[in-house]
Amino acid sequence: MGDISLGQLELNRERVTGAGCEQRVVARVHLDITDLSRFPEGSFDGVVCYGGPLSYVFDRADGALVHMLRVTRPGGHVLFSVMSLAGATRRFLGAIFDLYREVGMGEVRRVVDTGDHFGVTAPGGHQHV
Repeated sequence: MGDISLGQLELNRERVTGAGCEQRVVARVHLDITDLSRFPEGSFDGVVCYGGPLSYVFDRADGALVHMLRVTRPGGHVLFSVMSLAGATRRFLGAIFDLYREVGMGEVRRVVDTGDHFGVTAPGGHQHV
């Protein structure tokens, strides 16, 4: 299991241990999906990129996908998820109204139109820099 967030790695350890499956985990690795160079070509039968991390790497998403494909053995599977604009808007609707009050409609419209929230901190702390 790999993640850029040490907190997510620890949460995974807690949940997997709680489910009685810790013995099935080979390793937990602190990593960035835009650089999987530490793994040789074809290292994995499958790669799962869950939770929308490709939505956070914007202009590096193509490179991240290339890395995922490279480390997956021929015939293996790569599964990934991205965040939908509609789903994210619905999930953060309250924060969008708070953001409107803080920075105005122009900034809210830019974020909603482009999906680019670099440098924007939504109320509640959700931030991408």
